[in-house]
Amino acid sequence: MKTSYGFDQCYNGQLVVDATTQIIVGTDLTASAADNRYLVPLLDQVTTTMGKCPHTAVADNGFVGEDHFVAVEARGITPYVSLGREGRAPHATAPGPATARMAARLASDEGRAVYRRRKVIVEPVIGWIKHVLGFRQFSVRGEAKTRGEWTLVCLAVNLKRLHAFRSKAVRWASAAQTPRASSAPSTANYFWVAVYKAISGTRTSLNAQCLSVTTDSA
Repeated sequence: MKTSYGFDQCYNGQLVVDATTQIIVGTDLTASAADNRYLVPLLDQVTTTMGKCPHTAVADNGFVGEDHFVAVEARGITPYVSLGREGRAPHATAPGPATARMAARLASDEGRAVYRRRKVIVEPVIGWIKHVLGFRQFSVRGEAKTRGEWTLVCLAVNLKRLHAFRSKAVRWASAAQTPRASSAPSTANYFWVAVYKAISGTRTSLNAQCLSVTTDSA
């Protein structure tokens, strides 16, 4: 794959992470360093998997593209995609209508607040993959095989995440259903009861987050 420092034997892993639960709801892997062409296919994958379109999609500047913004908006999804590297001004080119709307959205207080949460939604998931699972390179070669391994890694992260949710939810659900003489169950207890019901089969509203990572191949 061509990178900023030349050609390297690596792949570009794509993730879509739910903003509420940090569950991975979409994945892909390519041998291309360019991310923006995969924004719409990833969101379509989320829609197929979840049975509904996400309300918002937040992504870094690797997913910039007028045509892609138009396609995302046409699906009823509100995108929040950085138009330049953090701390740097966007390129001084005449923006298209969708890009102009994006710039105005990101300049608003609400837009800044939404985009600011990108780091605390996706970055921890990347950290879990690298530091908890210890996954930093692929053990197979070839795009089809590495895509399968990447999907397996994402599945492992989701299983660990769901186990943590379910264990905590069961504890709080049990506590919420146990009568207490002192007081009624707290709001936190009812929250975890709701989480327990959600992960037991009820679909909740979805906010999607897109981010690409590059994982070196063995």
